[in-house]
Amino acid sequence: MRRRAALEEIYPNAPLTEVACEVRFPGNVAVECNRHLFWERICEEYPNVLVPHAKPDIAPAMQHYRFGNAEGTRSVAVAINSLAFSEQNYTTHKPFIVEFDRLHRLFGSSYPKLKQVTRVGWRYVNAIPFVRERGIAPISQFLKVNVQLASALPPAYRGLNATVEVATREGVAIVKIATARDHQDGTKEAILLDLDYAFEGTFPFKDVPKLLRKAHTLNRQVFEEMITDQYRAYLRGDSI
Repeated sequence: MRRRAALEEIYPNAPLTEVACEVRFPGNVAVECNRHLFWERICEEYPNVLVPHAKPDIAPAMQHYRFGNAEGTRSVAVAINSLAFSEQNYTTHKPFIVEFDRLHRLFGSSYPKLKQVTRVGWRYVNAIPFVRERGIAPISQFLKVNVQLASALPPAYRGLNATVEVATREGVAIVKIATARDHQDGTKEAILLDLDYAFEGTFPFKDVPKLLRKAHTLNRQVFEEMITDQYRAYLRGDSI
């Protein structure tokens, strides 16, 4: 119970910039040719239609149409093989999951022949602001990360850009860590921590909500185990 309560904790200083979930399925022409059937059921909440730009080496059908809310904080994305939902002003997982459950139900009723999915994933995108110390990014203050390339090289990172894919029993966990400058204010920097936990295989479409909840719990666990106690105290509202 104590561990579950920790995973339910809400951080006032959470570094989240976006939370997203995605369901992938075998390419379905009905979804591609009749995407209006789904949009007509959600257009009151998501009236803005964003059409993708052409990208080299990517088939147009594989690119998402995005349906956004009026505030520009939520987005539903649909491609021939994918349904995704994302939110920028994320508060807690409970209302997020309630909305995705609704979208999942409407999507399934729009395309009743869609019976199986191949991937169900939950993604956290975090931006952790930092100030350099003598030119070094103090990553160890925030994350339990130690990329030791050689004993002759100390873990004194001026910059970091790493992606790790870890095979799990039922899918994959993808962790991306990078230092980056703010596009609008080049004097500000942040550690980008992108966590994606997904189940991969063949699953019934009806099992998506259950798998999504499990992916959320496991991804939150990854985040909790990666951050330092010092940074967790700051997330709770204490000064670092």
